[in-house]
Amino acid sequence: SATYHNGKIYVFGGHGGVSYQRKTYNDLYILDCETFEWQAKNPKGEPPQERGGHSAAVLPNDQIMFYGGFSTTSQLANMYIYDIPNDEWIDPEILYEVPRWNHSGILVKSIPNMKYFVFGGSIGNFNEGDDRTFGSLTDDLHVLDIADNKNMKWSIVELHDDSVKPKKRESSAIFYESNESRLILFGGWDNNWLGDIWSIPVGIITGPPYAINDITPKLGPYTGHTKTIITGIGFVNSPMIMVSFTAGKATAEAPATYISETELECYTPDFTAYGPKDVVVKLSINNGDPTITSTKFSFFLNTAADKTIAYGPGLLCENPTHTETMFYIQARNVDGQNRKSGADEFRVRAKKRVQVVKEDVDDEGGMADDGGDEKDNGEPPVKPTGGSPQKDGKGEGEEKKEGEEEGEQGEKRDPNEIPVIVEDLDNGSYIVKLQSDEDCEVDLNIEYKNEKGEYEHVRGSPFQQIVFNSKANPKNSELTGPGIAQYLTDTIQEIEKFIGDTRSAINIKNKDVNDVFQLLKVKENLITSNERKHKTVLSLDIME
Repeated sequence: SATYHNGKIYVFGGHGGVSYQRKTYNDLYILDCETFEWQAKNPKGEPPQERGGHSAAVLPNDQIMFYGGFSTTSQLANMYIYDIPNDEWIDPEILYEVPRWNHSGILVKSIPNMKYFVFGGSIGNFNEGDDRTFGSLTDDLHVLDIADNKNMKWSIVELHDDSVKPKKRESSAIFYESNESRLILFGGWDNNWLGDIWSIPVGIITGPPYAINDITPKLGPYTGHTKTIITGIGFVNSPMIMVSFTAGKATAEAPATYISETELECYTPDFTAYGPKDVVVKLSINNGDPTITSTKFSFFLNTAADKTIAYGPGLLCENPTHTETMFYIQARNVDGQNRKSGADEFRVRAKKRVQVVKEDVDDEGGMADDGGDEKDNGEPPVKPTGGSPQKDGKGEGEEKKEGEEEGEQGEKRDPNEIPVIVEDLDNGSYIVKLQSDEDCEVDLNIEYKNEKGEYEHVRGSPFQQIVFNSKANPKNSELTGPGIAQYLTDTIQEIEKFIGDTRSAINIKNKDVNDVFQLLKVKENLITSNERKHKTVLSLDIME
């Protein structure tokens, strides 16, 4: 074989000799194309076995690969690599099927891995002492996927129509035509010399000059419109970039916007026609071939606000002040199943309830305290200031500077609101943290932003029994604290009482069915039981 690389020709092995002498070689010579001087090489490492009829190709990183061939004693199916910079032989220890020689080989640049195609040649395997034959010609096409020296994989190329292909042959010329992503084959030997030309499209194997590597996030609702970032290589700025999401026969496409050679932005398509599925993501540019690389994305059933629950100490009536408390939001889909991933948007607002002290007007028009709300020590009740904890140390009476009550992006913040932090645990659960530094009652709203961009209350929201008390047990803020234990006990007792009261109230035994008032009472109890049913079912779901 003779291989050109960087101004030099590398000649390895071969079969020949002087006069009638025939032998195979494994020597390596280099011809400098500028000085036309030959240099004999003796690389480090174990040299490959003598061979002729092999193929060769230049790999990245200044290496030459040699595949197959035959010698006077055996036939070869292995591969060897010559590392030019290190002047060293490398044995990747890769064998492929039966020995092959006088075949055609061509290395094709491909993303992400290069491909080495081998067509035809003679194949056979003759053991020492067996009768010698010329082997048999073949017409099969194989490809070697080359990631690096230690990651190579052979596979056979399956043609769409196996009845239309070149006849069996050896010693053909072959090259790759990149514009049409096809191999061009010319001539060869089949007991006589051939002069035909064949083309074999291999774009589905080599792929286009771009590749997809990943997509973020990797999941979203099956109603689509999830903003994703696709990473890869070789992207070009084009208005015709299409991303396909496929699961079997289910396919939907969405356009992508160019960001850079390695990034695209894409909003997922509507997949409701096919339901929640795990899909394979590929892309094409300018109506070209789809990428041979792919990544995965999962379409899931949308979160449903009326199925989603919230639970934890932060929603109870005995939260300690000056201590961070918390609760969980468990997202559930329309089938009532717990979501297994995050990326939902929840809006949580905790607002202190302003207490109004009742006052009476005396005969003279003055205001008088009714005295009913005084503390044991005779002092008037403390009204909530309503102010969030001041981080700048300003007192209550100090004038606030412009914009001090504005939240993020200039949004006006209610001074009675308690700051909350919502943390996505990326498993369908969300932890919400909040803290009050004063005794107060709190109204808390939990809303989910649906696929239409509208906010809906989750089950149980708004929560209006939340109390922060300086006398409360500090451990009440813990999920395993005494507050939760007492809540479970009280809830079980309440449910048992509800069941008993309901059974008694709607039972018509021992009632005069001719008494309209008794029957109306039974009907009223049925209505009340139905109204309380939702609260009871929610309590059972939370305890579960």
